[in-house]
Amino acid sequence: MKEYQFNWIYRGFQIEVFLVCKGNKEAQKVAGISGYFIKNYCFVYDTKTVECIKNPNKLFARFGNYGGEASYFLDKDKKVEFLELEVLKGIIDKHRINNPTCRDTIENFKQLNALRGYT
Repeated sequence: MKEYQFNWIYRGFQIEVFLVCKGNKEAQKVAGISGYFIKNYCFVYDTKTVECIKNPNKLFARFGNYGGEASYFLDKDKKVEFLELEVLKGIIDKHRINNPTCRDTIENFKQLNALRGYT
């Protein structure tokens, strides 16, 4: 078993994603990434993350950048917890309801203009 680690940007937050599985093909299928991405952007090493070892073939994540907006969710004195990727995305989505990014605002304007018949 190997552990794969890579970074994604999700709605303005950098998140570190961790996955334990048997090989590259399986990692591609579970994470939805390409072999090129694994070869060039993933760190692959022997398993060490306890949460991932207990739950192979499941994506776990934590905030990758501890400054800026991520500090709303983090206590600097505590160890950053690993969460399932979908749970972390849910936390970020709830935060984005009250604190939209520029991209969110532009998309909302596009949707409103489409409803109004503007092009």
